[in-house]
Amino acid sequence: MKLKHFLEPFTELILSKTSFSYRKMRFFGRLPFFRNIGFDSSYESRLVNRELIDIAESAPSSDIVKEISANGYSSPICITSDFLLYLEQLVSSTPFVNLKTGEGKYFLDLQNLTNPSDAYLYNLDNPHVNNVRLNQFAENVIKPIADAYLGAESKVLNTQIWATFTDDGSTYNPDFGFHYDLDDYRFLKLFIYLTDVDDASGPHQIIEKSHKGNILFRFFNRRLVEPLSGAYGSNVKVMLGKKGEGFFEDTLCYHKGTRPLKPRMILQIQYGISEFNAGKED
Repeated sequence: MKLKHFLEPFTELILSKTSFSYRKMRFFGRLPFFRNIGFDSSYESRLVNRELIDIAESAPSSDIVKEISANGYSSPICITSDFLLYLEQLVSSTPFVNLKTGEGKYFLDLQNLTNPSDAYLYNLDNPHVNNVRLNQFAENVIKPIADAYLGAESKVLNTQIWATFTDDGSTYNPDFGFHYDLDDYRFLKLFIYLTDVDDASGPHQIIEKSHKGNILFRFFNRRLVEPLSGAYGSNVKVMLGKKGEGFFEDTLCYHKGTRPLKPRMILQIQYGISEFNAGKED
């Protein structure tokens, strides 16, 4: 393990130029005691007989919450073909930016997804703000599940649509290494694939149940050195899926994206409990 990874909790707390409340969360959010303060289990009872509009297939909402709690992620869900078409039209009509620079104006065609420049990662930032149906999906359909899992009245921290192309593959890229996120004290993400994702498409990978791993180890090891060994190595789940399929994940689990050999696009909706915006995944 690199020394800078071991010291990360302290260097972030002391040296980061972000607000103190955010730095404090990044430090204490590594510890279950602080994450669980104020948790209210009554939110789960509100899921009974709740209709999931724009979702074609899924487990019952209460079962989804139990799955995430036990494993760190849910079994697959599938959105309706009508909602998928809506998202495809949103993508084709809205310009993406180069995620690393925040610059550019790139239109991407999901029917012919090709890289428009020499970057490898593009995004639409918070598309729910200007798209009523996506906002209603995030706020009215999915948020009650987030409330139940987080045990609080949650907030949509952000929505993102990511387009990932192959990079040169010659150097270490932290985007493709196992890590866990610290976006809030408690947070939850929904991922929906907008392209078919097979082994060559850079599928998301999750280490099952690692959100409940050894507290001391996790505090000092937000990133893992590969190859993995022991329980972590044997519990890696590769999240393949067709376009329109997705899953919930508590990204306190160790997880990573993998280097794609062909393009991949994914919608992310993230929920949290705090006032500050926790920012993007790193």
